[in-house]
Amino acid sequence: MKDDIKSTISDIPWSALFLLTFALFITLAMWSSAMSFYFQYNVDQKSLYDFLCMFKLVDSIEDSYAVGFSFFNVVAAIVQFIGVITLSRFLANKYGKKKVFIVCLTLTAFFTFLFYLPSPTDVGLLFVLNILKSLSYAPTIPLLWAMIADVADHIEYENYRRATGFCFSGITAALKVGMGLGGAVAGVIISAFGYQPGSVSIQNESAMEGIRLVSSIVPALLFCVGVAALYLYPITKEYNENMQAELAARRRNAGKEELDENF
Repeated sequence: MKDDIKSTISDIPWSALFLLTFALFITLAMWSSAMSFYFQYNVDQKSLYDFLCMFKLVDSIEDSYAVGFSFFNVVAAIVQFIGVITLSRFLANKYGKKKVFIVCLTLTAFFTFLFYLPSPTDVGLLFVLNILKSLSYAPTIPLLWAMIADVADHIEYENYRRATGFCFSGITAALKVGMGLGGAVAGVIISAFGYQPGSVSIQNESAMEGIRLVSSIVPALLFCVGVAALYLYPITKEYNENMQAELAARRRNAGKEELDENF
C-alpha cells in the first residue's frame, strides 16, 4: 500500500490531473451557484419574460426567474449531451485527448468570461453564450475519465506495478472537495461585496458587481488554472500510443513467462 501511494502521488501526470479536476469542479460548482443569483438579481425580469414567451414557457412574469433559470440549465444539458456524443471521440482520436482538452477548456474560459458583458436586458445573448460555453466544454466531460485511465497506465509504465484504485480515488477526492468548496466560495465572494440575503429583491451596486464577477471573470480564471495544469500533463497522443505498445509487450511477455513456468 505504501508503494502504491508513493508511486501515485509522485506521478507527474496524476498530479496534473488532480489539480485539473480540483480546479474544474470548484469552478463548475461556483458558476452553477452564482448563476442562480445572476438570474434572480442581474437579469431584467420583464426581458426574461418576453424571451420565454417566444417559446410559450411562462404565463406570468412572477414565474420568469424559476422558469428562465431552469430553461437555461436544460439548454446547457442538451447541448453538452449532443457535444459529448458527436465531438468527443472524433476530436480525441484525431488530435489526442490533451490537445482537445486544452483547446476546449480555453474556449470554455473565454465564453465564461464574456458573461460579464451582457446588460440586464440582453437575455438572448445570455442564452447564446450558454450554448457556446456548453458546446466548448462538452468534449472534455468523457475525456477527463479517459485520461485518468491513461494515468493509471502511466503509473504502471513507470513503476512496473499498477495502483489503479489509488489513482482513481485520489482524483475523485479532488472532484468532491472541489464541488463542496465551489458553492461556498461563491457565497463568500458575493457576501464580501455586500450581498444581502433573504427576501431582498434588489441588491446594491457593489453586490451586483460581485454577482457578475463570480458568474464570469472569477470562474474564467479558475478554468485557466485547469488549462495550466494540462500543460504540465505530459501524456500526448504519441506518448500514449508508445506507452500502450510497451505495456502490451510487457503483458505478453509476462503471460509467456507464466505459461512456461506452468509447463
